[in-house]
Amino acid sequence: MDVRREAKTGRVHSVLLIDDDPTEAELLRSARDSAGIACDIHYAESGSEGLAQCGALSPDLVLVDLNMPGKSGFEVIAEITALPSRPPQIAAFSTSRSEDDRKRALEAGACLYRSKPRTLEEYVAFIKETCGGADR
Repeated sequence: MDVRREAKTGRVHSVLLIDDDPTEAELLRSARDSAGIACDIHYAESGSEGLAQCGALSPDLVLVDLNMPGKSGFEVIAEITALPSRPPQIAAFSTSRSEDDRKRALEAGACLYRSKPRTLEEYVAFIKETCGGADR
């Protein structure tokens, strides 16, 4: 995955998680800590809030849940990639294992699609894949 990283350490500085379930943010932070990865994790509980935070924070990586009420993850991805400034890398994830969802997410502008992790161990593997190895 081609995520903008600090050249020296290869680490992602800032991650924005857009997901309607706040438990996902807690799990992601626990996984970050378990993996020993030093990055800031910001959370938005809706697509609209995520778009606002994306503009304000300029994160290196945005993790987007595809199935949210209101603005879908597909819409959020398309809007982020259309930003006039250099958009962040986007990883889409969902409980859906649909090949159509994967294709739609990648076509909308995501660089990675994964099924949503279900355990802390799966989250640790996911954050290592998207944010790099331990650097603390």
